Amino acid sequence: MTASKRGLFILISNEHFRPESGYQDRRGAYRDSDALQQLFAQLGFEISVFKDVTATDAYSCLEEGSSTVLRSSLLENI
Repeated sequence: MTASKRGLFILISNEHFRPESGYQDRRGAYRDSDALQQLFAQLGFEISVFKDVTATDAYSCLEEGSSTVLRSSLLENI
């Protein structure tokens, strides 16, 4: 079966933080990440994972992802 993907799931998983951020590391965050990836794969989503990114980088990931989805949507309607 070659069904098209439902959409794009962007997962931003931060386990390690810079000391100046004031946040503590999230030990075990990879478990949450793995579980979410499995779930959304079963639901038929394309998955992009970004790990330990800054707020600026996270925003860029979301912008890039939304542009990719928009381009795909436009190409499907041609």
